[in-house]
Amino acid sequence: MEPDLWIYVLEGVVFIALPVLLFVEMYIGHMDYTGLLEKCGFGKREVGLLLVGGLVGIVLGPLGLFGVPLFIYQSSYLAIDLGGAIIPIVLSLYLIKIKKINIPAFLGAVCIIGILTYMTTEFRPSLGIVSEFPYYLFPSFTAIAITLVIYRRNITSGIPFAYSTTTFGVLIGADIVRIPQVMVGLEEIREEMGLPIAGGSIGGAGGLDLVFLAGLLAIAPLLFLAPRILRHSEAHTPPSKAFSKTLSKTILLAEEMFEAGDYEKTMENALRAVDMKIKDVGLKFHIDQSPYITLDMLYVHPYIRNDYWLLFNASKSVYKTREEAFRAILTAKYIIRELERVEMRMYATHSQRFVAFLIDMILISVAIIILFIIGGIIGLYDLTDILAPQNLVWLWAFALWLWVAQAVYFTIFEGWWGQTPGKRMIRIIVSTDEREKCGFMDAFTRNVVRLLDTVLFFYIISVIMMSIYPKKQRIGDMVAKTVVLKV
Repeated sequence: MEPDLWIYVLEGVVFIALPVLLFVEMYIGHMDYTGLLEKCGFGKREVGLLLVGGLVGIVLGPLGLFGVPLFIYQSSYLAIDLGGAIIPIVLSLYLIKIKKINIPAFLGAVCIIGILTYMTTEFRPSLGIVSEFPYYLFPSFTAIAITLVIYRRNITSGIPFAYSTTTFGVLIGADIVRIPQVMVGLEEIREEMGLPIAGGSIGGAGGLDLVFLAGLLAIAPLLFLAPRILRHSEAHTPPSKAFSKTLSKTILLAEEMFEAGDYEKTMENALRAVDMKIKDVGLKFHIDQSPYITLDMLYVHPYIRNDYWLLFNASKSVYKTREEAFRAILTAKYIIRELERVEMRMYATHSQRFVAFLIDMILISVAIIILFIIGGIIGLYDLTDILAPQNLVWLWAFALWLWVAQAVYFTIFEGWWGQTPGKRMIRIIVSTDEREKCGFMDAFTRNVVRLLDTVLFFYIISVIMMSIYPKKQRIGDMVAKTVVLKV
């Protein structure tokens, strides 16, 4: 085989294998190095956002869907892709903030990586901005080298530094500095091919785009270069999960005591498990009373209160039989199951969420129409010209801007107040699944992943998921670890 042919084969193998390996590496890292990734700012939410955004971008990015139009030149437009660019940019800014990354070092590294990226990429009208193998590996390896010089003793800050500097360096060096060249090239292609509109997108290849991949490629080696003690760091266990484990262990201990013939310990642990669950559910409803009073205030069925009373009295009796101990375990499991159903009252119903969403979409639509009319009145554009049927580029851009507007709207209101105006009117609120205030990244994640709800049979999959799962979470809620509660 000719040497040049070997190079082409190797380039093709790397091009296909690299994204797959990086996605697999992030998944494995999420499973095996969860504690280390959490210390670096890449929790389950961030990893889930990257994986979902990148995969969706691979499918929808080349179609021009879910990009944000930035520039319109004659009948051509340039957008920025959601999965391939916006998600890495927002995540990088988030990491810079929470990890308190050194800004002068960050800017210096971005400049170096940006210049190197510019030198190793080029614009080809038929393909876009491209880089040949192995040159597209240089930005990531340069970021790794800089990171090891600056953060060799603090890898938990070095990993987010490498990711954010690579993302911004590639974004600037490959895409931003070439925007004028790209816009002219798009218009030339449109004229040559006789197309009504032509479009390009920064990060348009989604999970296959260099803006997206370069950051992940910078992370991968650093994970394995981290000290052994860090690689095996314990992952943070959320309080709710810790409670579930403790509750399961208590029931299991009761069953083990029953098999061992210790009926007193059996009933003691069965009652302890029920008391734990009653207190946990009561606190979620802001009730801090004795178990029996809590059950009464939760409006459980009288049979449940009676079962608890019988269990309590049986555990205090002097003589405990095998039959009473067996009945105590069954009663404890039954009461816990019923209390889990009581918990479901906390979560907003399908109809509440739908009505709130409808109100919000009406408000968004009215606001956009008003702003659109005002723009025409003050002379930013000619309304009759823009709305002409043949002017497809503007109609397409407005459709994408409408999607962007609703994503920004929900992210801002839920990220700062936990409620949109629609949710406030219906008296529901977004929070984390640990009942903590919804933050910016929580809101951003759940609303970015909302596009999946639109793509997957227009919310049908999410409606099914909300019906199946106890916390009534749609896809975005599960990735963001959020829930919607009644106020």
